[in-house]
Amino acid sequence: MMNKEGNMNTLSKINKQIRNWIGSINFRLLKAQLLDNDLDIDGMRARRSAQLIKDIFERDLPWMKSEEIRTAVAGYFGNLYEATKEHEMPSDALKKTIIEQFQRLYYYSSQQTWRETYYRGCHVYKSPTDLWIYQEIVNEVGPSLIIESGTNRGGSAYFLADLCETIGKGKVVTIDVEEFPDRPIHDRIKYLVGRSVDSEVIREVEKLLPLDGGPVMVILDSDHSAENVAAELEVYSNIVTPNSYLIVEDTNICGNPVMPNLVSGPMEAVAAFLSVTSDFVIDKSREKFMLTFNPSGYLRKCSLS
Repeated sequence: MMNKEGNMNTLSKINKQIRNWIGSINFRLLKAQLLDNDLDIDGMRARRSAQLIKDIFERDLPWMKSEEIRTAVAGYFGNLYEATKEHEMPSDALKKTIIEQFQRLYYYSSQQTWRETYYRGCHVYKSPTDLWIYQEIVNEVGPSLIIESGTNRGGSAYFLADLCETIGKGKVVTIDVEEFPDRPIHDRIKYLVGRSVDSEVIREVEKLLPLDGGPVMVILDSDHSAENVAAELEVYSNIVTPNSYLIVEDTNICGNPVMPNLVSGPMEAVAAFLSVTSDFVIDKSREKFMLTFNPSGYLRKCSLS
């Protein structure tokens, strides 16, 4: 076990080595590259440099624990962006890296973040930034009906029902294959049990559609396999009204940027869906807070021509 002085000497040596390794590569670009080896910042030179540093760590410093290595690198590159002018913005490449790394940090810290998020005492397994966007959309669209697939504990349905109560209109129908005890009771919530793409469930949803043709909004958050999301998109894209939203949740999985071990999911289903229809467009303005579980998942239905 190294003492404090030994640790400081080790960090000093590593810092000196890193400076030598950087060579002619742009310092800031390499910082971003080290944080995300998949990011193509400076072509092959930057990728090779990042790999070189990793290789040297593993080859020359095998006696160091991985946590000590991470501490050393994090300390050295802690000042990720040193603005030379007040309010100067980072480059697009660096901004992308910061956003993706924070998304990973937030998502993988689930036991203190999204798995511990509550609305009026009910679990809501979502990012608060997305919930805030939902209330903006509800206020703008004024939906007569909100359809949610994937009820879980009912927290998001409760949140949406309270938004409807606030604007003085709208109901929520929420669908799940399971029934959970102690789900919230609300005059504006109707619970359905079953798969969102089952014919019987679809018939029940159709019975609840507003007779006056009022706005309908849909949120898809059930089975996240690409096959299921594609089936949901096929059904519910016809139910969403023009100028309203079809929101596909958890497009961040399958490496976008989290859970890269999964091959195909919501994002891939969205891409396939948009390749065969011009009725919907991705509304990137709904990702303005930069932390979202639904990148490219806010689909706005175009106006009737």
